[in-house]
Amino acid sequence: MSGKISYEEGERRLNVASGRIVRAWADLETTLCFGLQNFLATDQFRTRIVWMSLSNFRSRLNLLMRLGETYLSAEGVEHMRRLERRMKRLAKTRNTIAHCVGGFHTEDQLVRYINDIDADDVGVDFIGEQTFTIHNLESFPDAIDAVRRDYYSLGENEGVVLYRETKMHREPPDRHSHRSGPRNRSNPEAQPSPAPKPLQITQLQFRSGTTPIDPLSYSWFVRPLP
Repeated sequence: MSGKISYEEGERRLNVASGRIVRAWADLETTLCFGLQNFLATDQFRTRIVWMSLSNFRSRLNLLMRLGETYLSAEGVEHMRRLERRMKRLAKTRNTIAHCVGGFHTEDQLVRYINDIDADDVGVDFIGEQTFTIHNLESFPDAIDAVRRDYYSLGENEGVVLYRETKMHREPPDRHSHRSGPRNRSNPEAQPSPAPKPLQITQLQFRSGTTPIDPLSYSWFVRPLP
């Protein structure tokens, strides 16, 4: 039938798409790692040790979110949460493609992956199935790259600021009434310390030993030394 993909062509396109997905995911994790360097305010080598010591993507994303919620402005946190939701959805599909047995089926022109999944009725479903069209898989690397680019340009969004101080230390005491309320009552004249000056993300520069940082200068990430 005209337009029907043969098994050989389907497998070829599946393999090409899978390779592009692996490469796109590696680019995303590299971008996230250099973002971690900003949050930790340290050199790239210490950052990479921390990154490689976390065993999976979920742990790495949790670390980034905790740092973001602690050191970013409210606008920055909202952007990070939206990015987190997108990355979690992408990670679920990427894990299926990377770790499950799958192949192209000419009968319905779908790629099928078989996976062991939790199931309420039987405990574990040993023939859990997820399907994609070839076009779905071929567009998936672009979706990964899109979220990478949005993270890359996080600091270009209005109101996104990275602070040196933690959120609880830069907010007035009355914003943390459960901690500071009794102290305020006992010392009603106590004044909150002045709000800290934010560290604009686009101005970050860190030294890396005695050599300049590689020119992976994502817009809000580390810039090469002058």
